[in-house]
Amino acid sequence: GPEDISFNWMPLEHVGGIVMSHLQDVYVHCRQVHAATSWVLADPLRWLTIADRYGVTNTWAPNFAFGLIADRLAETPDAAQFDLTRLRFILNGGEAIVPRVARRFLRMMEGFGLPRNAMRPSWGMSETSSGVVFSQNFSIETTADTDEFTDLGGPIPGTRLRVADMDGSVVPEGQIGRVQISGPTVTRGYYADPERTAEAFATDGWFDT
Repeated sequence: GPEDISFNWMPLEHVGGIVMSHLQDVYVHCRQVHAATSWVLADPLRWLTIADRYGVTNTWAPNFAFGLIADRLAETPDAAQFDLTRLRFILNGGEAIVPRVARRFLRMMEGFGLPRNAMRPSWGMSETSSGVVFSQNFSIETTADTDEFTDLGGPIPGTRLRVADMDGSVVPEGQIGRVQISGPTVTRGYYADPERTAEAFATDGWFDT
């Protein structure tokens, strides 16, 4: 909403940067802060510095970035103090989410006032206009370092997911298959590439991820 302040340091040619961290913020009339990816990677703690300085309420990054911050803080545990009490939504997406890495980050942020349920593992892709599945239940208490997978929660309203075999038939729960998706945010096709578009969709219109 208009009261939020977001921070993005991913490239604006990435769907997460341009859609989820810019166009969305324009639409809801909230403030947005952007920084160059190289600037944050040069010192990952700059991410937390910006969150503190501007009172950031929501931000995002791929899983590797949370590991970078944890490693940096482990090297210099007394280097800085941050106020992260307003940071209520941290989207973790864009690559495989490793529970052990995310949990380590959350434990190290407790001393800075980060809410215990601030991290939201998510899934989406360029063809779905960014994130469409969001976890509401990721915390130290609900996960373990030994977890092999991360629960990503359910899809946003209007979005449907199914798992199909190589022939496009839906498989029963528990069987391995291909994730297919439909919904209002899913692309209708690839620009000027009807052949690739035809290959990407099942005969009943579901997009094959």
